[in-house]
Amino acid sequence: IAPDHWTISQCLQKQAKYPRLIVKNKQLGYSTCGKVKSLGAEKLQGARISIEWANCAISSFGDTKKVQQMSLQKKMHDHKTSKSQLASEKMPNLQNKLWKTKWPILETTSRIFRTAYKIGKHQRPFTDLPIDVDVQELNGLNRGRVLQSDKVCADIIDHISAEMRRKVLSNIQEKRTKISVVVDESTALSKQLVLIVCLRAIVGDSPNPLSFFLELLELNDSTAAGIVTALLDCLKHNRFTEAFLQSNWISFVSDGASTMLGEKSGVAHLLEHYPKLFIWHCCSHKLELAVGDTAREVSGVNHLQNQQELRKCA
Repeated sequence: IAPDHWTISQCLQKQAKYPRLIVKNKQLGYSTCGKVKSLGAEKLQGARISIEWANCAISSFGDTKKVQQMSLQKKMHDHKTSKSQLASEKMPNLQNKLWKTKWPILETTSRIFRTAYKIGKHQRPFTDLPIDVDVQELNGLNRGRVLQSDKVCADIIDHISAEMRRKVLSNIQEKRTKISVVVDESTALSKQLVLIVCLRAIVGDSPNPLSFFLELLELNDSTAAGIVTALLDCLKHNRFTEAFLQSNWISFVSDGASTMLGEKSGVAHLLEHYPKLFIWHCCSHKLELAVGDTAREVSGVNHLQNQQELRKCA
């Protein structure tokens, strides 16, 4: 909307004469002032970004139409020739030059990240990164001079996985997706008891639920109460609030150990205050138990197992 004392044709003429002029709600502004927040290295004595021109808050003064037009004309002319405006017009060119300088560095870094991602996705050893870098340099790609060791590969994969997990969990929380928690106990190389925590949920536009690793927890307390405390802390650390868990946690899956599925004091029993939670004994573990019981009771199965082992050795 043009100022009251300007016609539409006058407004168009002013914008043609001052290409960066903005007309909004009967007031004027300058596009470069709104885009450039600070003059940085171009800052001169007495030069600063005008907040009024940046926020499109320049209006006229005077009692008559002629005086108002002259006041706006003087403001536009003074601002166009001011030190701050001349300096702000140079900023986009400096930013473009800076971007062109940084672009080769960013491109080589992205190539290293893509190579490390390939190594992690296909479960290759971290020592593959220096070899892949050498091959790609022989093929004519610039790989830079840094981020090329196996230690760096491990750090890059950790960073990528953390960002991917953050995005996946944010998607689940924003869409209020139902989740299932799958856990299993194991022992680390240090003989420390650990709890493997996985999630199963619909992520993004996937039509079917996806299962993915969430976290590996070291257990200082291997009792059912200690496991429940560690599990809930893990979920809350990943920004699953208590209200979210109460309404969207629908399944808990584990093996048949008494610590997990004990009727009186197991982990499943201690999680009963989640109203929608369904306790499920892992089907793979059930099958393993059934096969083990069958092998002990039916002696002929041992003969078949021995034959299979002999074929593998051959």
